[in-house]
Amino acid sequence: MESPRKLIKGKLSAAYNDNKNLVVDVFQKADAWILWFIGFSIGGLALFAGNLDKFSNKLTTEQIHKIFIELFFSVISGVLFRYVYIWFYMLLIKNIYSRVSNDFDAQYDLPVFKPLIGNETFAELIIHINTYTGSDFNNLIQQFADADENHRIALCSVLIDYYNSLSLRVSAVILLFASVN
Repeated sequence: MESPRKLIKGKLSAAYNDNKNLVVDVFQKADAWILWFIGFSIGGLALFAGNLDKFSNKLTTEQIHKIFIELFFSVISGVLFRYVYIWFYMLLIKNIYSRVSNDFDAQYDLPVFKPLIGNETFAELIIHINTYTGSDFNNLIQQFADADENHRIALCSVLIDYYNSLSLRVSAVILLFASVN
């Protein structure tokens, strides 16, 4: 069975690559339109500035002023769009993926639980739990040795239920990420 960390990281990497391609495609299409829009606005500004005397005969000063402001605002908003989009992609999307990826590269790994066969000794059960949880339940071995038969059965039952509940939780996480397309 594949490590849950590798499975989750693989799913996140695939989703990131799909989303990155979508974001890049959308940006290229929007950027082409924005560049045309900025160019048209700059051309309009240059046209008005170069022929201001001709336009002043046909338009009022207030109309020319509004046209200059709107064309200038168009240029500024187009440049601002490009800046914000690149900032959004670079700082937010890419950094979020990098942080998640680095977290999954960390030393901690989700365990791959070995199913219990049913004939494990108490010491083997303790070893399984210690291995998969990183905890130390070795003190229970002495308690098990000192206990009567009823307490031994109860202690085994509790530890088996605990181990199986941990296994089910990790399996649920694995199945959740395995089912995500």
